[in-house]
Amino acid sequence: MAGTSHAHVDRIHGEIKAMLFGLRLPPGERINESALARELGASRTPVREALNRLLGEGLVDAVAGKGFRAAGICPSRIAGLLEARAAIERETTLLAARKRTPDEADLLVAMAERSDRAGMSMEERITADEAFHIEIARMARNAVLERILMDIHTDIRLVHARCLDANGEHTPDEHRAIAESIRHGNGWKAMLAMNAHITQETTTITSLPVTGTA
Repeated sequence: MAGTSHAHVDRIHGEIKAMLFGLRLPPGERINESALARELGASRTPVREALNRLLGEGLVDAVAGKGFRAAGICPSRIAGLLEARAAIERETTLLAARKRTPDEADLLVAMAERSDRAGMSMEERITADEAFHIEIARMARNAVLERILMDIHTDIRLVHARCLDANGEHTPDEHRAIAESIRHGNGWKAMLAMNAHITQETTTITSLPVTGTA
């Protein structure tokens, strides 16, 4: 076959991502590409392409001369990222409440509602959660803050999956409180709601067992 079809790589990428989010590939574990290819009914070439995509998403690490491993969780680095995220999101929330348009505010409320659909996969929940937070940063109309926040979300994606698994039932209500406060232009209330939301996530994350530290 000349080349690998995008659809084939997309499927494999999605299946490996589900393994990572479901901890079937625990943080820090070396990935045996041959065994993974057999399990997925694929050759190593599309598996390697999918792993390179996941490397760009921060979900796997490259190990010199040894291929890939599931991204490890370094407690001190995660703590630093969560502190940076809290500071940035308090500011973007204040700015969004001040600069939002009615259409943007309505969209944000709708996004908060969509994060509560039954039967969502872990990947869908993470995508919806990240989209909600990035939309607030976009509404703040500060490209620098938006770019930094996107980078942070990429770096904490795997640990975020573990947090949503443990704390998912709280997230939709917290998102709705933030979105409604922004819609009504109440920046202080929105910021407090965002701070409570991130504090809850941080508490959950720091209480999780540490595995695969790097």
